[in-house]
Amino acid sequence: MLTSTSLHATTSNVAYLVNEFQYTRSTLSINHYGDTELQNMAPKPQDEMSESDGYDLDELKAADQQKPFRERGKRIRINVSGRIFESYQRTLVSKEGSIFGYSSIMKYYDEENKEFFFDKDPHTFEAILVYLQCGLLQQPEKVDFKAFIEDLQFFGFGDKAYHIYRREAIIPDTSCANQGTREEIGFRLFLYNMLEYPDINLTAQIFAGLTSFIIFISIIVYCIESLPSMHPNAVDNLSYVEAFCVVWFTIELSARFILCPEKLKFVKSLMNWVDLVSIVPFYITILMPENKDSNVVGLAMLRVLRVARVFRVFKLSRYSKAIYLIILTISTSVRELMLLLMFIIILMVLFAAAIYQFEHDDLDEKNKFKSIPHTFWIVIVTITTVGYGDMVPYTPEGQFITSILAITGVVIVALPIPIIVNNFTRFYERIMSKSSKYQFEFDESKSEENKETHLVVTQCESTI
Repeated sequence: MLTSTSLHATTSNVAYLVNEFQYTRSTLSINHYGDTELQNMAPKPQDEMSESDGYDLDELKAADQQKPFRERGKRIRINVSGRIFESYQRTLVSKEGSIFGYSSIMKYYDEENKEFFFDKDPHTFEAILVYLQCGLLQQPEKVDFKAFIEDLQFFGFGDKAYHIYRREAIIPDTSCANQGTREEIGFRLFLYNMLEYPDINLTAQIFAGLTSFIIFISIIVYCIESLPSMHPNAVDNLSYVEAFCVVWFTIELSARFILCPEKLKFVKSLMNWVDLVSIVPFYITILMPENKDSNVVGLAMLRVLRVARVFRVFKLSRYSKAIYLIILTISTSVRELMLLLMFIIILMVLFAAAIYQFEHDDLDEKNKFKSIPHTFWIVIVTITTVGYGDMVPYTPEGQFITSILAITGVVIVALPIPIIVNNFTRFYERIMSKSSKYQFEFDESKSEENKETHLVVTQCESTI
């Protein structure tokens, strides 16, 4: 049986527990810290903020570790355009660069209402608060991309803005170019940027233009060599031009590999492998024996390797934003394209089998519907609305099935088009538009304690 004293103690414990669990979603961040970091949390009382109490982060490090959990960090009230947020002080300064970690934040403090006030989009701040709590940052659907980046800059998360631009493929990944200090890799960094990022400075733009011109020359030479009317002497002269182009590509690829600090990341790049495949056939041709006709296998291999030279056209994507935009759109829409391919394969098998059953005639030697695989051709050209006319059904049943196939093909092919167009428009507006865009620069902020390189995002007028 409980006595009055024990009953009072039990009631007090229950009240304490209830008080402990009276928090908003913002205060859930207290669960995201490990034991090591909890030992450094400050025993700040959860009273209202005042000038005498201040906003001193140093007190967080000199705390008594035995204080109750609810006292470790002050609960801050934040008003963002009329929407109220509450979170622990420790959460607001948990990420490096947060505006709440600097004394300048006090100019936004409203002494009368005991809260910080920001005239910003509340949806953006909610996304930032989630990032402070669990480390995940996602652009809200209701917030414009440009406004979202600006608000990230305001709250001190310009580095996250950079990563978002990388995720949206708006700027190239310059992580390889930022290893070490400028004194250590200054000239090496300059050369690497010139080779890898064509828009970084005027020298890089000139080099990119020259490389693009050489790529066009090599492609033209590749096409002209196939003309039957070409004189043998002219072909020999073109081979010298081809050799010059290949040497240029070899030096460019080798230099980028040598200068890149992250060799493994360079090797994993698909475009670098495309560059390699486009120049390897030239050297294999040189190593081939003079009497190539005596080796049928070697001759066939040589023809296949020569086809790989056409891959040089993909090198233009490094220097042309238009080509890069197309490749980016296709790569982003791979899921939709694979879904379209799956539907086409299903329709191809079903309709080819049906058409074959009605159109096949063993007695007619001119009949082109010799098998189901032979019938795949008419199904493909009908689905894609090409309609060459080299194979047509003659029976009423076959014509009826082909008509259904044509209508079905139009619907199936049109399904993923809006998604692909949306991806293209999204990237086009962010890459090719002449509206204002963001430039990313690296500013070295040096202090007595450490030297760090911070990302600075500035806004400028695009001249693309």
